[in-house]
Formats: sequence, C-alpha cells, structure tokens
Amino acid sequence: MISAQSEKALIRLFETGVSESAERLATLLHTNWQTQEVSLRPVPTDKFTDNSGGDQEHYGSFFTMPGAVFGVMFSRESAPRLAKAFFPSGPAQPDVTERWVRDTIAEMSNVIVHAVANTLADATGDVFFLSAPQTVVGRRQDLIRAAPSRSAKSEKAFFLMAYVHMLAEELSADCSLLLLLGSERCERLLKALED
Repeated sequence: MISAQSEKALIRLFETGVSESAERLATLLHTNWQTQEVSLRPVPTDKFTDNSGGDQEHYGSFFTMPGAVFGVMFSRESAPRLAKAFFPSGPAQPDVTERWVRDTIAEMSNVIVHAVANTLADATGDVFFLSAPQTVVGRRQDLIRAAPSRSAKSEKAFFLMAYVHMLAEELSADCSLLLLLGSERCERLLKALED
C-alpha cells in the first residue's frame, strides 16, 4: 500500500516527466499539449479496465523493460492529423499512408516515453533500457487490458499503474500514457523519493 504522501510525490515526479514530454511535442508539432489527468492506481492486472475510449480504435506503442511497461495511445481518427503535423514535408500524397501514420505514432511515442523514463531514471539513479516500440491498433480498453502481457515473463504481476491523459486542442488530438511498474521497481522509486 502506498501512503498518501508517497502517492503525491510519485504524481509530482510523473507530472515532471509528462511536462517535459509535452514541451518536446510542442516543439515538434508546433502546438501546445495540456495535461488533463495524472492518476495512480495500485490495481491488480486482472482488473485493468478503461471505458473512456468506448469502441473507438487507437494506435498504441508499447515499450518494455524489466519491471515496467510503457504504453502510449492515440485515437486512430487523430493519427493522420498528427502524421501531417509531425512530418510536414512527408510524402507528397493526398492521403496519409498507414505506414506513415504508424511511423509517426512510434516516433511520437518515443519522445513521450523517453522523457518520462529519463525523469524516473534520474530520480532513482538507474539506467532504463527500453525496448523498441511495438505499435498496434485496437480498442483502447483492449490495449490497456493487454499491456501487462507485454512484460518480461519474470514479471508475474504489476504493483502500480500510472495513467496520464494529454490533449492538443488545435489538432483535435489526445494522447494517453500508461505506465505499469512492478513492485521492485516501484519500491526503488519510492525509496529514492524518500531520500
């Protein structure tokens, strides 16, 4: 169980990383991103649910490392707009191709996840070696539900889920960041925040 004080410290740390990622996205996309929600949930993996996305499909990019899974999700509807904003000098085609969109989502996810991961690594003095992004398409609730299965087999259960929602009104685009932490990784983070 995490104390209220520790939870506040963790949220502040995540907010620092998310703020850094929002600044990087603003530079790349020439638009401001607002953080709408930052929450922590010490929930068993078999109860991971998210009904806010309904049946709408999302692109999800997932990164793994021992004791953690990072996932970034963008709605499929907003992804072509993001691709055009991210690579304005991209392919001279009237329609954005699926590969162009997937590459954009992977690159944007890289920016977001590494900003947050670097903040967490700096706090603990650890080095985070993240996998390359695996980009998939599916309903957001299904992507969230499947996130724990992307972890290394040594991680049998996760202890904490962090969830962040960001919005770029000018692009009518939103982004959700999901972070799953194993108990050992979470304990190291909490200990670092107490020191």
